[in-house]
Amino acid sequence: GPWRAQMKTDIETAAAKEADLKLSVMDAQSDPAKQQAQLEEFLNSRVNMVIVSPGDSQAITETVTRLIDGGIPVIVLDRPVIGDKYTCFIAADPTQIGTAAGQWLAGRLRGKGKLVEIKGPVDSLQAEALQTAFRAVFRDPGYRFVFDDCVDPPKIDAAKLMNEALSHVQQIDAVFAYDDAAGRAAYETAKAAGREKDVLFLGIGGMPAEGEAFVEQGI
Repeated sequence: GPWRAQMKTDIETAAAKEADLKLSVMDAQSDPAKQQAQLEEFLNSRVNMVIVSPGDSQAITETVTRLIDGGIPVIVLDRPVIGDKYTCFIAADPTQIGTAAGQWLAGRLRGKGKLVEIKGPVDSLQAEALQTAFRAVFRDPGYRFVFDDCVDPPKIDAAKLMNEALSHVQQIDAVFAYDDAAGRAAYETAKAAGREKDVLFLGIGGMPAEGEAFVEQGI
């Protein structure tokens, strides 16, 4: 996905500045068994450090434990492994992000508005925490969530959900999407229907080629 692609680019850029650092990048393509095999390969080749973003926490926990027990530091990104056998865990705080997003939008809506929410996959704990924190901001009776649903790639994407919202809801004041791409898809869907005017579109991410670019384009 775009977020992973940007993370890979940023890591490669940082590594290129260090003459004594050799970086090897592997992509498991969302296959837990493949990621486990890749970690085994790093273990057998005795690398000096591993950075891993788990596709399935349970599937790779044992291998990460063996890396740690073998003296190889492991930095875990985004999704934790089970237990405490890792060197460092780095992740964004979805609760803090959801709260900040909600507060910003509430400041623009000023106490009232009809909201559409395009949520992340139903099995994503990060997406669930983001949605819970966002909604907690809108307890004032002037706010009303008129449509919400979860994406389920590839069957159900943000564009499809936005089409459903447009067909069921007469007035929409704001759309909150769980990531940049979903926010852009919601905007383009509403624009195609001639209903993007006077609607605030808020997505999470702010990546250079997505969220930042959308703002620069006036979207």
